[in-house]
Amino acid sequence: MYYLFIAIFGALGAIGRYWLGLTIGAGALPYNTLVINIIGCFLLAVVIRYLASFQNLSRHLISGLGTGLIGSFTTFSTFSVENARLITSGNYLTAVIYILLSIVGGFLSAGLGFYMSDMLIERGSRGKMPIEFLMVGIGGSIGAVCRYALSTITKRIITVEFPVSTFFINLAGSFLLGVLLSTQLGSLYQLLLGTGFMGGFTTFSTFQTENIMLYRNKSYKTLFLYAGGSCFLCILLAILGLVLGARVF
Repeated sequence: MYYLFIAIFGALGAIGRYWLGLTIGAGALPYNTLVINIIGCFLLAVVIRYLASFQNLSRHLISGLGTGLIGSFTTFSTFSVENARLITSGNYLTAVIYILLSIVGGFLSAGLGFYMSDMLIERGSRGKMPIEFLMVGIGGSIGAVCRYALSTITKRIITVEFPVSTFFINLAGSFLLGVLLSTQLGSLYQLLLGTGFMGGFTTFSTFQTENIMLYRNKSYKTLFLYAGGSCFLCILLAILGLVLGARVF
């Protein structure tokens, strides 16, 4: 189970890093890696200080988030190679600035994470910061990133009128949520993976917007196949997930 959590969250962290790196882009100074590593330092501090303070939270989950997700999200090897390229190409000043910003920025970011975690722990002891909300938030953000990354990759590979990316994302999410709800996982796992991740991964609003666009473009046949196929197959796969999950788990 420990290695499974590391593998799953590690994959999600790598996807998040890839997506954010493409979104930010890189210039003479590698802003994308700099921002990613600074964000990661903050998040890891929150995981090991705030989340680890909850006794009812599985150690496997903490390791998955810290070692898997955040460890895979940040990257020291890319940081090293980028500095090596800057130095070998004669951009010594840029390399020095990049190193200093990374070290100082990462240190301050981690410090802020610990400081905010201490504040949250103090407020949580008074019942002002339920862990359930944090689990839903973490899961939702990861699910949304995975949906965006998968949708972007799919649209680059498959260029057809039929909304393939949203179609298969909703199919996969419906099946996986069905399986998840049939397991004996604790309530926090259900909130993290079900309400959070699956809720952020699948999308009803995009589904409806794409239906409107197909209607406006008078693509009635595609509209019928997409709307009807999505509703029928998603419900069918959700039932299959519920049955399969109950038998396997």
